[in-house]
Parts: sequence; structure tokens; C-alpha cells
Amino acid sequence: MIFSEVAIGRVAKIVNGGTPTPDEDNWGGNIPWATPIDLGTSNGGEVSATIRTLTELGAKTGSSVVPENAVLLSTRAPIGYVAQARVPMAFNQGCKALVPNADLMSSFLLYALVHASAELQSLGQGSTFLELSGSSLSALKIPFPPMASQQQIAKYLDAHTEKIDLLIEKQERLIKTLAERLDGAWSSRVNELIARFPSVPMRRVIVSIVDGPFGSSLTSAHYSDEGAGVVRLGNIGVDEFKLDDRAYVPIEYAQSLSAHAVEPGDVVVAGLGDEKMPLGRAAIVPEAFGRGIVKADCYRVRPGRKVTPEYIAWILSSPQSRTQFRALSRGSTRQRLNTQVVQEVDIPLPTFEVQSAVVTAFASMRVSNDALIAKAREMIHVLKERRQTLISAAVTGMIDVRGLS
Repeated sequence: MIFSEVAIGRVAKIVNGGTPTPDEDNWGGNIPWATPIDLGTSNGGEVSATIRTLTELGAKTGSSVVPENAVLLSTRAPIGYVAQARVPMAFNQGCKALVPNADLMSSFLLYALVHASAELQSLGQGSTFLELSGSSLSALKIPFPPMASQQQIAKYLDAHTEKIDLLIEKQERLIKTLAERLDGAWSSRVNELIARFPSVPMRRVIVSIVDGPFGSSLTSAHYSDEGAGVVRLGNIGVDEFKLDDRAYVPIEYAQSLSAHAVEPGDVVVAGLGDEKMPLGRAAIVPEAFGRGIVKADCYRVRPGRKVTPEYIAWILSSPQSRTQFRALSRGSTRQRLNTQVVQEVDIPLPTFEVQSAVVTAFASMRVSNDALIAKAREMIHVLKERRQTLISAAVTGMIDVRGLS
């Protein structure tokens, strides 16, 4: 059973969003205001609450409000997040709303857009960031079965995607539990060290600390395809250096910024943080990175004779240090440190023998924990692929859902 197709613009009204001015009278009211972040949280499902809200004045003067059951789609940064509004809702310019006409069921439209996610992304245009235009969205063709079939498909997918979503949620809870278990063991080890050994400020155990160059001295315009490596915030994990996202500058330019040099064995500390990646996390620069420079808000630390790099990275990334960093941080949007603040963080100072033993033992525990987390993430990936395949098959008529439950 193959369904005919129709351009979205013929069966749904496309509405643009917007952002009101910062005036206090525009914000904090009762009208949800969706952004791509909100849609990402609810991708493929329903959205009723958002991070920020508007007053009636803000919605009237700077945004648009669409009715309950309208379908919201992120059209930039990134393209393709989709969710059905469960209440009347405003939204920003990074989204568009689709209000279906009487011949198109909202739930079916939602699933049709999930099915078309790859095509939506391919239609993005722009040099700075990709954006899906209203004309491209309007011309996009989606399957268009009779209303009775739309209702049967939506009912079938509601039931079956809910089961898959529950399995995904279970795996996500498992990942959270495993992360909390690791942090609990980590915190316990640090408390033992605090009880047994004196604590000292970081400045007492390091030789030097430097930040990356600020302003126009190092921007993405300076990057090259090869050369000296640049340590960026994305490279600094929690006691783990990430080599996935590499950036380079020409060797000659890196030499002109030698005051910000970094080399294997140095410790790098993140001066910016958020809910996902904690402030003050630290990692050792590996041999595979080679010599390079640090970017702004990435601090290069060189330990003195009393501590090993492995111990510094481990103790700075620990839950206790994260708590100290949060208390010492500044910045309303994102937590921020500076080199002076990093030097004032207190750390326990055990012997070299104990430093080596605690880091080695914890590394072994972390390997086991990370393996379990990796399995859970792989399961989530498989389940999401299964969800996508099921939606596409049902929406396009490749499976006949009549009589299926």
C-alpha cells in the first residue's frame, strides 16, 4: 500500500517565530516559548513546558503563538527536531510551526516529519550555519493517506513508540545511576585522602598556570588543516582528554603564541562549564596530541615535584573539586573560572605512593563502569534506529497497520 504525497504548504500553515526584546515586561509570563533546545528535549514527542516563558505582551510584540496540537520544527542549530505542542505556545526564530488544515492530522504530521528528518537536514542552506527556509519546508512532500488511515497509523505508532521510548528511558536511567555510582566511589576515595593527609591550595603544588590567548589573537579564522594542535574546551573531559575534535594552527603562528604552549604530560583545566560538562574538569595532554597551544578558557597547568599529572587531573575532576569550582565561579549564563581561582582550590596532598595507588585503582573501576555505560548507549542507539525505521515504514505505507495493535 503506497500513499500519495503532498507538499506541506498545501496542507499546513507555516508560522515563523521570534524573540522579544530583553525588556522585563516581555518575559516570565504564562506563555511557553520554545527554542530548538526545548524541541531537542522532546524530539519526536510532545512539548508543554519550556525553559523560558513570555508574557502576553512579549508574545504579541516579539513572537508568534500557535494553538494546541500545532507541530513545532527546529529549522536551525540543528535542523529537524520536532514536537507537538500540547498547549498554546510561542517559539523563537530558530523554529517554525506547522498548523495543519482539516485534512491533515497533527499526530500524523509529527510522524511524517520524523520520517523526513534526513531530507529536512539536507535542505539546509547557509555559510555560517545551516537553516531551513520556509519555502523549502513548504515544498517538501510528505505521505498523504486518507484521514482514516492517518488516524490508524498515528494510533499504531503512539502505542509502539511509547514502548520503545520506555525502553530508552530505562537505559538513560541506568546511565545516570552508573554515573552517580562512580561519583559516589570517587567522592569516598577523596574523603579518605582528606581525612588522612593535609590539604593545600593548588598554587602550592604547581610550577605554572597559563590561560589561552583572548580576543582576536586566536579565533577559528587562524585554524588550518594541520600544524600545531589547539586545546579547546571540547577536548577536556572529566579526567579524560578527548582527541575526537581536533583543531590546528600553522606551526609558525603557534610559535608566536609560545606563552600559551602546551605539551604532552601537561594538565589542562576547563575554565568554562555547564550542566553537561562540569567546570574545572581536568585531563592530561596525551602523547598523541603532541605540542600545541591552549585556547582561551583552557588553562595549562604544570605540576611541581610534589604531585603527579595523573593525580592533579584526577583530583581536580573529582566531585569535591567540582563543588569548590562552582562556589568560586563567576558568570550568569555559563560558570567561569580564572587562573587565580584555580590556584586557590584546596586539594589533599598524599605521598607519591598513595597518589599512584588511588589513581590506578580508580582507573580500573572507571573502565568497568564506562563499559556498562557504553553498552547502555549502544542499546539507546539501536532503539532509536528501530523507532525511526518503524515510523518510516508506517507513514509511507510499507507496513499495513490495519488490524495491528
